Amino acid sequence: MKLLLAAFALTLTGVAVAQEKLPHDFTKWEKEVAAYEAADRASPPPKGGVVFVGSSTVRLWKTLAADFPEHKVINRGVGGCEIADCTHFADRLVFPHAPKQIFLRAGGNDIHAGRLPGEVAGDFANFVLTVRAKLPKADIVFVAVNPAPSRWNETDKYRELNRLIRAAALQMPRVSVCDGFSFVLDDKGQARPELFVADRLHLNPAGYKLLAEQVRPHLVATPVAHGFLACGSETYILDAAGKVTWQYPHSTRDGWVLPNGNVLLALSKDATRPGGAAVEVDRAGKTVFEFKGTQSEVNTVQPLADGVVLLTEAGDKPRLLEVNREGKVLVEVALQAQTKDHHLQTRMSRKLANGNYLVPQLLDRVVREYDPAGKVVWEAKTPHMPFTAIRLPDGNTLVGCTLGDLVVELDPAGKEVWRLSNDDLPGRPINDACGVQRLANGNTVVTSHHAGAGQVKLTEVTREKAVVWSHTDARKAGIHHFQILDGGGMR
Repeated sequence: MKLLLAAFALTLTGVAVAQEKLPHDFTKWEKEVAAYEAADRASPPPKGGVVFVGSSTVRLWKTLAADFPEHKVINRGVGGCEIADCTHFADRLVFPHAPKQIFLRAGGNDIHAGRLPGEVAGDFANFVLTVRAKLPKADIVFVAVNPAPSRWNETDKYRELNRLIRAAALQMPRVSVCDGFSFVLDDKGQARPELFVADRLHLNPAGYKLLAEQVRPHLVATPVAHGFLACGSETYILDAAGKVTWQYPHSTRDGWVLPNGNVLLALSKDATRPGGAAVEVDRAGKTVFEFKGTQSEVNTVQPLADGVVLLTEAGDKPRLLEVNREGKVLVEVALQAQTKDHHLQTRMSRKLANGNYLVPQLLDRVVREYDPAGKVVWEAKTPHMPFTAIRLPDGNTLVGCTLGDLVVELDPAGKEVWRLSNDDLPGRPINDACGVQRLANGNTVVTSHHAGAGQVKLTEVTREKAVVWSHTDARKAGIHHFQILDGGGMR
């Protein structure tokens, strides 16, 4: 009721609220919203985090997760949208993530379309009412609209819109306003052109850095917690609350939770599978796909398009295979690895976006990129045995170096540009750095395979090597490899 009165109060303070609106075309954003939904199905983001929703200022904020690494932030910006669009699509962009906090940055396009500040402020009140109906305890922060050189003639309307929303927010529980306006102004009250890209409308990296400084004090501190799939001598899924939600009674080497809820696993060899195997099982433990290894071990699995599975076989003829659901080998790539020690040939091999394969070769102490014909097209020596190798979007390669107890990032020339070791961390928690994952927020998670009961088994650090999360349990078994289920990124 208080919110209804607050929204109604907008009409009692001299605000000109439109009596009749032109039809609003929501369909033009359908493709972008559907793309977010597809991404969520492929890699579900965390619940209980922070959702940023709004127009292109949000959509183009590429460093959003990295700017706030201690928070679970989700970017759901839709370029060109208005506040009414954010309200209309809230059930698809906001509510599925059950956020504790929502940052709304929109309103500039509304003004640019000719709408009055009072109308847009009314739309904000409607956004709040819509959110409150589904998320009564969520905090809502309106990021004030900033002026820009290319739309400078609209500055006074932005200022009035921000004033009206700030006044309304004072009457709305759990609603506040972040000053997203003044940071772009110089000491003469003019927009600073050095904070904008060439179109003189959108912020550049320097502008986003200042915007992040404005937003940071408004973020509600939330302890970091992750759910994950653990592979090793014990195989299980642990949710963010620390509850085991699934177990599998076999030792595993690698694994993925698939979008359909099934789990793809590389099984360690045993009496029934002397060469190891790649299997897909449902949550009841039923096997829906299996490919038995023909040599010594199967040490990699990766889900590919159309149900195809990538795996590696260790043995006298080390090789990488792509197999279909019927077990037919579609691709075979011979790997140039030593054969004296099958167990120390290769580990977490991955198919790259360019169609090549990235292969960490332990005893050879090298990471190699093979083309589909088996030709080595790139390689980099590593300071210790490489277990995990991840090709990052910028072309660098992140490598977990097992018994070296370290993680390194190599540039395309193979030069080390970042290193994480026990010398950087309190308590020296890394004990056999097998699995590694680079999260969407830029943080790095590393396992300690040899950690035992009561010891740290997973550690998450920022780029600056600050520890933001760790996992310790009473299990005797360590974690060989893992998949963080709520952080996105690459592994």
